[in-house]
Amino acid sequence: MVQYLAKRIGRSILTLFVIVTLVFCLLRLMPVEGYFANYEKMTEAQIQAGLQSMGLLDPLPVQIGHFWRDALHGDLGVSHIYKLNAPVTRILAQKLPISIEMGVLAMLLSLVFGIPLGLLLGASKTAHSLIYPVFEIMRPVPPLAWVPVAVIFWPTPEMSMVFVTFLGAFFIVVINIVDGVHSIDARYLRAARSLGSSRSDMFWHILLPGSLPSIVVGMTVGMGVTWAVVVAAEMIASRTGLGYLTWSAYVAGEFPVIIIGMMSIGIAGYVCSAIIRFAGTRMTPWLRTF
Repeated sequence: MVQYLAKRIGRSILTLFVIVTLVFCLLRLMPVEGYFANYEKMTEAQIQAGLQSMGLLDPLPVQIGHFWRDALHGDLGVSHIYKLNAPVTRILAQKLPISIEMGVLAMLLSLVFGIPLGLLLGASKTAHSLIYPVFEIMRPVPPLAWVPVAVIFWPTPEMSMVFVTFLGAFFIVVINIVDGVHSIDARYLRAARSLGSSRSDMFWHILLPGSLPSIVVGMTVGMGVTWAVVVAAEMIASRTGLGYLTWSAYVAGEFPVIIIGMMSIGIAGYVCSAIIRFAGTRMTPWLRTF
């Protein structure tokens, strides 16, 4: 147990180092005008003074050290354009929980509706013949194409966003489960029938366990699509969340906040996917290779 925890802590520290270093590199590759709201009106002396006050004229190792120190203390600087002198950490603390709430809720709904439907389509030839063609017609429609319809039919923007995000994960979950059920060796089902197993027994002891790996894959891929859709939907038709934060920072021209918002989205998606993978390895212990 101690060795396992040590490995996980070591990997987490390495991941944190890579993320913080990547954010630093992206910020330093940004053009100078991205740091100032009124760059066009500033003189060269004012620009140099501003860069000096932000520590951007220090030697690169010093900049990296200061950035690491501030990041470990939760200090990501202040926003001068998006919200005047507001700490970026506080802005993220306001926006991030909203995106997480909508993404997790949409993912749970996709599992609640997608798992039974996927098992039904995979196990029943009649249901597959009747429902699957309609499902295949709807599946290629991009989730964001549903935004106008969702805004009209749902009473609040939040419900519209959850619905659009739900569609992004729902089709992926269903299609993975259908393929998973179809991949189960038919000899298991024939052997169960010859031994007198009922349909219920075959479902609980063959179909469901046999499709668990596909359910986990659908959840993992669906979670990634969920984050992509929820951020895009927030940019289009919402005034909350990380998507709205990133888009607002772009409109205001505050490029550091854009980069920090992008990395926050990536970290949130990584954590959600890691939780799903962890749960998946516990549900399918026979698939562990290391």
